[in-house]
Amino acid sequence: HYTGRVEAFRIQEPKQSDKPTDAVSPLVPAWEIRLDSSGSVTLRPLPNGGVVASFRKKMFGISASGRLLWTHDTPAQVLDWVLLGDRLIFSTMGEDASVWEVDETGMSVWAMPKSGQLIVMDDQLVVYSEDGVYRSNVDRLSANLLYTLPKGRLEQGELVALADGGSLLLHIDSFDTRLIALNGDGTLRWQRSVARSLGRNEHHLLVVDGRPLMVSHRRSAANAELSVLGIDMDRGALVRLFAARGWTPRPGDIWAYAIGDSRIVLNIGSSTGSGRIVGLNTRMALEDVTQAMTSQ
Repeated sequence: HYTGRVEAFRIQEPKQSDKPTDAVSPLVPAWEIRLDSSGSVTLRPLPNGGVVASFRKKMFGISASGRLLWTHDTPAQVLDWVLLGDRLIFSTMGEDASVWEVDETGMSVWAMPKSGQLIVMDDQLVVYSEDGVYRSNVDRLSANLLYTLPKGRLEQGELVALADGGSLLLHIDSFDTRLIALNGDGTLRWQRSVARSLGRNEHHLLVVDGRPLMVSHRRSAANAELSVLGIDMDRGALVRLFAARGWTPRPGDIWAYAIGDSRIVLNIGSSTGSGRIVGLNTRMALEDVTQAMTSQ
């Protein structure tokens, strides 16, 4: 809540019945706690139960039963979060960019020299920084450079882990926008410039059903456009699966999340109040596109 109130609910098990029902399982209040902070909040799971509530200036650790465990000043603007085994890791950006670990006792900073976007590969932390992709050493004091990059716009790029142990990177610098596929050891599989085909769109990478997708959208008062693109990992080719055009976007109101095995949900917000939430079965969309291409 913007008021600093955090509430937890339990999902009540539906009653056994011989008749089918479409009723949604009711939420039962579990606990409520008021925190000495307000504004936009990010909630992340605390290892071994509980939650971390992150505000712009403060962080709070809360137990699974709703008890306040600790309070810390937020060290800098938080960039990314990831679960590494039973540890919650987050990174910050800015002049004092760093990597932190969170548990039931509080927060501790890693002495690692690099910060950035975080993923987990083979139970190791991988960091996408402005100038390259790094793998953290076990001692948390150093990082091995996997792949060098020209200095880019970190907040606009993205790194995702792939099912085969590799990774897919969207990197944006002053000269180009590229998709870069890396093997698990950091060697280059392929790279492709998408600057000409996608222009100045904003992009987001998802992995759904083991397949990487790109959600690309252009904010324009006259002609906004959103596309969902499949990525052929053998050739680096992009295949359009879904497109929406012609609405007036509302800032911050376009997002996409993977749900289930092969579906994504898209929120297409509109300043006119006529936005839509769209569900897309990516497996069926890929099959339809592939069938159409082979029949030509």
